[in-house]
Amino acid sequence: MPCKRFQTCPLFNFFSSHPILNLWRIEYCDKPDNSHCARFQNSSKGISNPVSMLPNGNLVESAPLTLLNAVTKNRVHLVKNVLSNINFDIDFQDINGTTALMIAAEHGYPEMLKIIMEHGANIDIKNYNNETAHDIAMKKNHTEIMNLLQKVEITDLLQQN
Repeated sequence: MPCKRFQTCPLFNFFSSHPILNLWRIEYCDKPDNSHCARFQNSSKGISNPVSMLPNGNLVESAPLTLLNAVTKNRVHLVKNVLSNINFDIDFQDINGTTALMIAAEHGYPEMLKIIMEHGANIDIKNYNNETAHDIAMKKNHTEIMNLLQKVEITDLLQQN
């Protein structure tokens, strides 16, 4: 029996929809006594919960999610602003292991890809499908993106020797 507040909790469906996050649902939502869930405690006291608050009471940093969303929508100005003004891990991975660089590669956004790489993104990170940004660009047949990523790989190799 899930938490009696599951219908109004924006995280319940999110937790239920992904196998990795399902562990959160089991721990915080499926137990008969939900008093250990910070979201439940706040709701019981009439305190509203920010969407960014996890059941353990920790807040999710929104800057990486803002970055991923902005890259998806090809909002160059917003991406530049976020990367220049907020300090966080450029290689942040979402629940699928996807990075901002991978999103730019998937959508074929060369300008976005360059901006992200200029801020130090790691081109060798793999998502949970064991794919790098280059693999994703190749799958989507984004030649310009593949070339940009290969140039970085070649430059890195030359600098190591």
